[in-house]
Amino acid sequence: MAEPWQWHEIFGLTWVDFFRGTTVEVKQEFDTSVQQQLLDVLIIRPSGVAMPRELPDGFEPLAAHNLISFKSHREPLTDWTL
Repeated sequence: MAEPWQWHEIFGLTWVDFFRGTTVEVKQEFDTSVQQQLLDVLIIRPSGVAMPRELPDGFEPLAAHNLISFKSHREPLTDWTL
């Protein structure tokens, strides 16, 4: 039996590839808490730097620090999740 798709990893790698060669920093599975709770993607845009390319629909405008959580159709985005 094949392993299930690692959608969080694929989502993060897409952002890493999107910003490759720019000053924008992308971190995956970033721990943001005292009790381990991983954030899917953290995108850090240096202040005063224009976006290096046009963003995909729904991701405009990016702030200096952007916290992104990927939820598949099997993982609902609920109050508890946030």
